[in-house]
Amino acid sequence: MLKTSMVRYGVLAVLVSVCGAAADVARGRVFHDTNGNGVMDNGERGVKDVSVSNGHEVVETDGKGRYELPVGDDTVLFVIKPSGWITVLNDDRISQGYYLHKPAGSPETKYPGVDPTGPLPESVDFPLSTHREPDRFDALLFGDPQPYDEEGVIHYGHDVVEELVGANALFGITLGDIVEDRLDLLDDINTTTARIGAPWHYVMGNHDMNKDTTTDELADETFERIYGPPYYAFNYGKMHCIVLDSVYREGDRFHGELGARQLAFIENDLAHVPDDHLVVLAMHIPMINFKDRDALYAILQDRSHLFMVAAHWHSIEQFYLGQDDGWQGEKPLHLYVAGATCGPFWTGSRDAAGIPHSTMGDGSPNGYSVMSVDENEYSFRYKAARRPADYQMTISAPEMVAATQAGATEIVVNVFAASERATVEMRLGEDGTWTSMTRWRGLDPFAIAFHQREMARDPEEAKWGKPKEHNHLWKAALPANPPAGMTVLYVRAVDAFGATHTGRRLIRIE
Repeated sequence: MLKTSMVRYGVLAVLVSVCGAAADVARGRVFHDTNGNGVMDNGERGVKDVSVSNGHEVVETDGKGRYELPVGDDTVLFVIKPSGWITVLNDDRISQGYYLHKPAGSPETKYPGVDPTGPLPESVDFPLSTHREPDRFDALLFGDPQPYDEEGVIHYGHDVVEELVGANALFGITLGDIVEDRLDLLDDINTTTARIGAPWHYVMGNHDMNKDTTTDELADETFERIYGPPYYAFNYGKMHCIVLDSVYREGDRFHGELGARQLAFIENDLAHVPDDHLVVLAMHIPMINFKDRDALYAILQDRSHLFMVAAHWHSIEQFYLGQDDGWQGEKPLHLYVAGATCGPFWTGSRDAAGIPHSTMGDGSPNGYSVMSVDENEYSFRYKAARRPADYQMTISAPEMVAATQAGATEIVVNVFAASERATVEMRLGEDGTWTSMTRWRGLDPFAIAFHQREMARDPEEAKWGKPKEHNHLWKAALPANPPAGMTVLYVRAVDAFGATHTGRRLIRIE
């Protein structure tokens, strides 16, 4: 009789049988864990048609929940969470649906990697529990929390996490740069994020790597110990999300690249995803900077429902990519660069609560995004940290304008998360006429003025928030010869998803 036991390895919890392991083939079962004890008891059945991967091949379980996959001496086996089911979560709400197979463990590094796992178990089994998942749901997207010390973790908790505790979100994703090279802070930030209460998925960023390694294969050893596979996939409803490792380490440098093995995983994974499902690709470095971008495009180009979300830039931008960008799909490929929850690395003058303003170089406040999914359709909205939900823009205009100069006075509006598909209009006064504003790429006057004040306060700290060009600015001239007096400038923006955002600014006409 085979002896079975629950093995917990680091943050791993899977059922294994410890006798007679094959060195080159992993075998196991995906099963319905009806009593939640993590063990496949008598009467509990396997779950069929569930995808399981070794990071390259993707296979589906048979009628009894069984699978087989080849393994090497550095392999992560993981189940691809099916819709309507949930894997075991640890106390930090991180999926435990994986098994690390590293018989010799990780090389010694400053921040520990994986201890030796020993021989491959005879059976690596993954428990699942049923999970209610509506067709319409919200998910949270965090770009670059990136604390570089314990104080940064505290700022992250008070500025971002507190207002989301108990939020009605089905899951969340942190889009890399979980920390700023301080891998010893990962546990603290995971525990802080877990207070939101939703299952949480993590993307590896360039500041989450083991910096004392020089090869891409070894850069993720600490990440794997804490989070499991550096790239993986999961399903909720009719949405299939692929979390990518878009950071390739080469010597003491890095660049955006997926590599042949990860590309093969993406292609093999999508072979099991219906064409009418929404495919969301979550990454750190935006894919327009990938070395093997065209290879990824070739895998995706026949998909009708795609959305890509990234971070890394510490600013918000959107792109609808077409043939001029190398994309050959029938519809433009939408890429959203989601900004940073830390803004410019938790810097800037502090408010009464002691939290830095953390305004990004594009003039946008730090914050996060809420992605809404309705079957295979999506939308999203940006939420500035500790600001009202309707705070979606800044308006740059002079305090006072001579009536004779109004027609030559330019107004600039920064609509934080608007794209080329947005329409932005303004009017002067209650009885004014709505005027279309023109989209342009450049430096936000609000960000320039703000940065100048920060430079006067602390030049060394202010350098992190230096203004940068971006593509969510609109401009137009005031109407000529308006009546004198204090009046209100109104702005309304309708985004790509039909949501209307409004802003107001007082102007004195002389």
